[in-house]
Amino acid sequence: MVALGAWAGESGVTNSAQASTPPLTWQGVSTLQVLCLVDPPTLPTRDALQGRICGEVRRQAASGAPIPVKQLAFGDPALIEPGTATLLVHGNVQNVSGQELLLVHVRLFRPARLEAETFFTAPPVAVPLNISRASGDALGDALALSMARILPWRGGRQGNSQ
Repeated sequence: MVALGAWAGESGVTNSAQASTPPLTWQGVSTLQVLCLVDPPTLPTRDALQGRICGEVRRQAASGAPIPVKQLAFGDPALIEPGTATLLVHGNVQNVSGQELLLVHVRLFRPARLEAETFFTAPPVAVPLNISRASGDALGDALALSMARILPWRGGRQGNSQ
């Protein structure tokens, strides 16, 4: 977890012990997981869009990660395993004034670690959506903004619950 410790040092901490200690949110994390859900369930392209979003989040999260990153399926007991953190990604397709929009919210979940709970994380993002093309670059850019606010190795500054 060298990168996590290095990130802590970037926050201006001068004590060498504190500089090598990741924020509570990341202490003890040995695996990062990704779990996604896209609504509404009646959306004809739901499975494809959900797979695309989850794959993109996993790809971006794994880029430079000091720990393994894996994608979960619903019902996977790994969601509550100790030593894990999970990116919960919720996408919702809405029609606003005749324009299809994809609203995406990414939140970090740590099982049974109330002292490490992060109350406010990356805000939801809205992406104009062409269902047939899934708005490639706009979607990737929007997810990159969320990843940068959550993951220390992607430039994140999380730890506001401390």
